[in-house]
Amino acid sequence: AVEQLKAGERRYKAVVAATPQVVWTTRADDPAAGWWADLTGQSAAEAAGLGWLAAVHPDDRERVRAAWAEAYAARTRYDTTYRVRTRAGGFRHYAVRGVPLSDAAGNLLEWVGTLTDIHDRTRAEE
Repeated sequence: AVEQLKAGERRYKAVVAATPQVVWTTRADDPAAGWWADLTGQSAAEAAGLGWLAAVHPDDRERVRAAWAEAYAARTRYDTTYRVRTRAGGFRHYAVRGVPLSDAAGNLLEWVGTLTDIHDRTRAEE
């Protein structure tokens, strides 16, 4: 059983490494974790709570905040697209998905998701 668990963990790590997307996890109470800082340059203090929304394009911000609030409250999948100000200073388009994970009692533990850069595709469509 231990060997099967280790083999499953190796496969999981290989899948994450092979995907072109950012695969992220975050605590239930902190939607902006280290991966967000790497992308945007925001410090943990700046991104705390809903501070991460400051890196979202102003035209997308309210829609993104509402989508996050709805998914968080209902414990349902978070699935949206928006523009993010990157560490380099420009905005890029991303598709973001997150799934809540709860314990047996229904307490929200963390979110697991993906962040996909769709900037070039979005610009081509425009």
